Amino acid sequence: MADEMKMMGTMMMAVMMVAIIDLMFGKGVSEGDNAGLTLSITDTDGNPVSPSLVLPSAFDLHEGEAYTVHVGVTNLSVQDGNYVAATLVVPIIVSLSSVDIASTTFGPISFGPNETKVIDLDFIMPSDSAGQTGYIWARVIDPDGNQLAADTEPIDSVSVSLNGSVTQFLAFIEGMPDWVQMTPGSYVAKDKDVNIAVGWVNNCLVPFAGNVELKVTYPNSATSFLPAVSNQNATAGPDEGWTVQFGSFNTSQVGIYNLRATLRTGGIELDVSSMDFLVEQTIQYGAGITIGVD
Repeated sequence: MADEMKMMGTMMMAVMMVAIIDLMFGKGVSEGDNAGLTLSITDTDGNPVSPSLVLPSAFDLHEGEAYTVHVGVTNLSVQDGNYVAATLVVPIIVSLSSVDIASTTFGPISFGPNETKVIDLDFIMPSDSAGQTGYIWARVIDPDGNQLAADTEPIDSVSVSLNGSVTQFLAFIEGMPDWVQMTPGSYVAKDKDVNIAVGWVNNCLVPFAGNVELKVTYPNSATSFLPAVSNQNATAGPDEGWTVQFGSFNTSQVGIYNLRATLRTGGIELDVSSMDFLVEQTIQYGAGITIGVD
């Protein structure tokens, strides 16, 4: 009895050793064409996009933005217990509301034994598509049309909240050598030609073109809208901005002037900022309050 138990233990050990050797050298893997597949998405800056944490989980993609789907394909084809080269075909489809917005079949592609290649497909989410749902579909197919691997990931088109702000007023005043920043309480001398420039910044996650309207209200309540002469409707990416320069006006009246800048994109108002400054016949120069010259 003891000898039988010893023999059984020896046989079990041998079987285990064979299994380990098979795994190490490819034995035991299913014969024929096989493949592995992974799928990921990045935005235009190469940042990875993660699925939403809200169930059912889907990739939330912003309408009007460009993305790239990356499909990693590993050739796991085996012949006589060894990994071998193979030729594979990889179709990829991006679909939204049952309409394909990107669709390409890659291949035939030659793979070495156990080799991984990444196939990229660029696509743009349609504008005004917020609320629509769809999917990204990827397959690995052998030359005979047999499906070896597959993945389907749900996607949602979400709206982008546009946000931007006016950051500063700059002035170039007749008789001064350079642009200076205007602040509330600044003084300017009478009868000076003044150019204003308005800075703005993009505070959202997508680029947009900024349009700045600049209104001047004079001490007698008359108003004028100054024409932009540079950088109007320029596009800024996230955390970027522009300074829009405007034509000149003359400080022909003594009293309080008001500058009112309105930032818009595509007709959508994003921010309004206003500032008063004082024009006097003779300026009393003081600490940090005078930006003009007599």
